[in-house]
Amino acid sequence: MMLPGIMALVLIGTVVYYLILNQQSKALLKEIKVLEARLEEARVTLRALEEWERVRGSGLIWTLARWVPLFGDPLEARLRLEGRILELLREAKAAEPWVEWKASIEEKGTAQVRIRARGVFPSYQAVVNWIKELEQGAPPMIPVSMEIRKEGMRLRVSADLKVFFRVEHGSL
Repeated sequence: MMLPGIMALVLIGTVVYYLILNQQSKALLKEIKVLEARLEEARVTLRALEEWERVRGSGLIWTLARWVPLFGDPLEARLRLEGRILELLREAKAAEPWVEWKASIEEKGTAQVRIRARGVFPSYQAVVNWIKELEQGAPPMIPVSMEIRKEGMRLRVSADLKVFFRVEHGSL
């Protein structure tokens, strides 16, 4: 008589043990799915970072700071921009370098200024190289108008340039 009671207890214990193991396996499967989702998300992020590094290293990215630099105040902007133009004039071996700050306009946090630059260049090649450096430098300076007069073997150049920049403190 005791044998059927013991068998019933063993059967009930086995069913309970099976239910507990089944519940634990479901919980483990849920954790595995969560970990797989996190792993896939990490893979996607890694691929995106690798792509970003590849594009960044290729020189295709041009930041706002390169095109429209940020200066602390208007005086710093003026000194740095005029200094950059004078530096480019000297690099092009222009005699009598001269820079004049013209009108400036501020719109939506971005300032636009017209600058007149003059110099006496030794050749047309020097003028072309100077224009190339203006346009490709940081920040780019856009020639709006240009006057070239031949004086003997030299060229007197007067150019109106347009430059965009941002000012952190103060206004124009």
